[in-house]
Amino acid sequence: SSGAYSSSYYYVMGTITEIENYTYGNCYIEDENGNIIYVYGLVDEQGNRYSYMVDAPQEGDTVILYSRVYLYGSTIELKSAVVMEIL
Repeated sequence: SSGAYSSSYYYVMGTITEIENYTYGNCYIEDENGNIIYVYGLVDEQGNRYSYMVDAPQEGDTVILYSRVYLYGSTIELKSAVVMEIL
């Protein structure tokens, strides 16, 4: 149902195609199959939001994120995804 989180956390790998908000790190990532996923906020492993990250990922970077899946209306997105690695 809309507004529901998955009970499990997932690792998601994709390339950042667009950063919409440089304060919170709202962005779009694309996986190897061409699926586009909206990420509503990036944080580092210490919980710092995007604008406070020492090594924040940029457009074109491939990242591994750790997050629960969130259903926003009929759109699947990641919310407050932890940047585990920038490849």
